[in-house]
Amino acid sequence: MGEASRRGVFALVIEGDCSILLGALAGAREAGPVSLIHIDGHSDFRHPGNYDSEQSLGAVAGMDLALATGRLVGGSL
Repeated sequence: MGEASRRGVFALVIEGDCSILLGALAGAREAGPVSLIHIDGHSDFRHPGNYDSEQSLGAVAGMDLALATGRLVGGSL
């Protein structure tokens, strides 16, 4: 992702595990600001404002979009 972004190449990531989003974004950010289009079967925006904060999820898969946008504050995996 970093190399594609530096070269100005459009990169499309199709993956089967939502947590891959975080690595792809980290690589792309090396070259500067990026845009994200997130298509999924559910929101992946699990953060303390929309779930029971006493409950522990134990995985990134249900909250990767919250992590990518900085919405996971004070939460725990």
